[in-house]
Amino acid sequence: MAAPEYGIIDDVSSYVGVRVDGFKEDPDQLEVHTNSVHFTIYKNRGYRIYDTDDVEHGFCQHVNTVSFICGGDGRSGYGEVLVLHCNSDDYTAQVLNG
Repeated sequence: MAAPEYGIIDDVSSYVGVRVDGFKEDPDQLEVHTNSVHFTIYKNRGYRIYDTDDVEHGFCQHVNTVSFICGGDGRSGYGEVLVLHCNSDDYTAQVLNG
């Protein structure tokens, strides 16, 4: 099942999803809201992870942006994937996955 399309929004506080502010290849902000956590990664703060109370919970490193071309099923397109390596004692895979 495809995820609902919210369009362009300034804040994902009311949604489960991700918001990118700035160029997707190297965004100024990456806001993440899952069922269990809500945080933002800020480029101008050294790619550090902050919750909604502005408490720091770790850091990330912008590793790469990978470009790709899709095709083979009669449709084709171009995409990019932002690659971040993040470290946090609070936001583990278990916490992020609920």
